[in-house]
Amino acid sequence: MFSNIDDGDLVRCSDLYVASFHEFPWNEEWTPNNTFEKPSDFLALPKAVAIKKISIDDTCGFLFEEVQRWNGATPYCLKEICISKAIQREKVGTALTMTLEEMLRES
Repeated sequence: MFSNIDDGDLVRCSDLYVASFHEFPWNEEWTPNNTFEKPSDFLALPKAVAIKKISIDDTCGFLFEEVQRWNGATPYCLKEICISKAIQREKVGTALTMTLEEMLRES
């Protein structure tokens, strides 16, 4: 199931981000405290698109995209995509991007 991300999803998205990028192979210095601002700031953008994949009542992946008008065009810029390590390589990221494409075509 796919749905839009709202403020109630920020803690789970932050936790998933830390779990995904704090470990190998990225080993980045993310913590729940410094990560929470990232999706929160993104949702505050007026032309942000944010969707999540839910599996068994838990967010297992998400993406953030932003509209950036440029020279008369309306390109969409993928900013973040994050999939739980437990289900990476199961085409969840592909399904998220395809769902996003459908949403954008319909809008």
